[in-house]
Amino acid sequence: MLEREKAIQISRITSAVILLMLAVGLYILNLAPGVVGTYHDDGIYVVTAKALATGQGYKIISLPEPLAQTKYPILYPFLLSLIWRVFPDFPGNLIYMKALSVIATVLFLVLAYHFLIKFGYASKNLALAAVAAAAFLPGTLYFSGMILSDMPYALIAIAVLYLLELHDQNSDPPYQYLILAAALAGLACLTRSVGMALSLAAFLYFIYQRRPKQAVLFLAIVILIMGPWLLWARSHAPQAFRSQVEIYYSSYTQWVFEYLGASPLNKLLNVFAKNMVYSLANFGAQVFPLISYLPVFPLFVLRMEILPGLPTLLCLFGLAGVGTGALMWIRKTSNKIRRLDFYLLVYVLNILIWPWPHSERFLVVIFPFAFLYMLRFMNALLKLCFFPLPEPQKQKWIHALLMVVAFTSVLSNLSVDISGVIETRKYGWSFDPAKPHPGIPWTEMLELFAQIRSRTPPQSVLACLDDPMTYLYTERRAISHHALNPIRSFYEPQRTRVIGGSPEEIFNNLKIYKIDYLIFQPRQERATHQHLKVLLAKYPELLAPQFMTKSQRILVFKVNSTVIAGAAMAKP
Repeated sequence: MLEREKAIQISRITSAVILLMLAVGLYILNLAPGVVGTYHDDGIYVVTAKALATGQGYKIISLPEPLAQTKYPILYPFLLSLIWRVFPDFPGNLIYMKALSVIATVLFLVLAYHFLIKFGYASKNLALAAVAAAAFLPGTLYFSGMILSDMPYALIAIAVLYLLELHDQNSDPPYQYLILAAALAGLACLTRSVGMALSLAAFLYFIYQRRPKQAVLFLAIVILIMGPWLLWARSHAPQAFRSQVEIYYSSYTQWVFEYLGASPLNKLLNVFAKNMVYSLANFGAQVFPLISYLPVFPLFVLRMEILPGLPTLLCLFGLAGVGTGALMWIRKTSNKIRRLDFYLLVYVLNILIWPWPHSERFLVVIFPFAFLYMLRFMNALLKLCFFPLPEPQKQKWIHALLMVVAFTSVLSNLSVDISGVIETRKYGWSFDPAKPHPGIPWTEMLELFAQIRSRTPPQSVLACLDDPMTYLYTERRAISHHALNPIRSFYEPQRTRVIGGSPEEIFNNLKIYKIDYLIFQPRQERATHQHLKVLLAKYPELLAPQFMTKSQRILVFKVNSTVIAGAAMAKP
């Protein structure tokens, strides 16, 4: 018997090592060493890292008129700036920045596996299944090689949970685990704003356990670490915005308050309903990628809208019922609500009520735990289906079915991962797995950058979709020709929904920021294409073709400053 258990243990360890090595191999193969800016946010992180490393402060120095970076917390750009100081040669230094994400991803997966087993959240087999599913998630593959704060945050978050569990086991003073966990929780807030959900969950759990002194101590340490950043961001925030683009770069809340307006309850319910359906569909597509090929979910989410009056009340009662049912289910299956339960509840509630379409990047940092909860839920349902069988036989069948589900998820995602790696090697850069690859090789982007450097004056100001990327590779200041406002394009009713800005917004941005050149990709910017047609019908001499890439997929226009100067600001 002991030999059999030892053989099973060796087999499990061998499987874990093989799966981890395979995942790491895919992460490395999917790296695009000299590429940044394809996600936009990654370009902003590197721009601000460059600013910090070169003594220009925490600013977005790629813009025509640099703005203080009050939107993204400072810790991750600061770490990148240290790498820039040691390796100042761009883009050669990008590989070291991407290595930070790969290392954070691997450590997150290893620590998550150990966390689930050590603190009794899952058996060894279920923990391995959940972490393996997370390791081969297309989103994990993508974000492991991106210069984004998601995977570093995931690592810090699991470290905080680990230390808090150790504190619960050794809760006597001097509270070394609590103090260290609180310090890391403060750093999590300085890595990603969503880290506040982690701190809030830990604080509420102490209250739930009736340990107010430890709750206050934890919160005080978090505020002590996070407070200076909040004060700095508030003091450096713009007093007024000249354009929607500046709001996009500087504020999380401006568009939210504008959207909520005079009927916040009704609109919050609209946000909650859309986010819930969208998140469930996204989770299903991550677990089983074939779901993503069904057009039902995105069409339904975009068209749904919560109406005022009786439907609002019904939604409130429905949400209360769902929340109560979830808590009762957790109590029944776990005997008590634990720290991980609190964290997931607070985190999920945060992303459900926040007006922002939540992509796979919000899911990837909690996916091992979300997948585990899915398996636990399936386990509860299957027990009802197999009730005539004796308990040992019933549990054996259920365990086998859960392993089949996990294996199917891993295998299907592995095929998507391999396809993604092939695309990365083919085009020279990786792309968000939730979107179709644009099919433009990185060599064409380098061709564009070379032409910009040789055919435009150094002081030129450019308007383009990938403005931080363009700045980093050309050293020309750049700004987006329109703001990406997800609230107006996702949550607004269809009759008022705006996608891709407007002709008036583009014209005003050309005028406000004194744009010299406009870069345009017709296949990727269909809404912009229509807006430019409107502008050229009104101002035929506004844009003059200058040059293009050999494939003619990327065009560069010279903006006629005389036309811009002679026209008044357009009314939105």
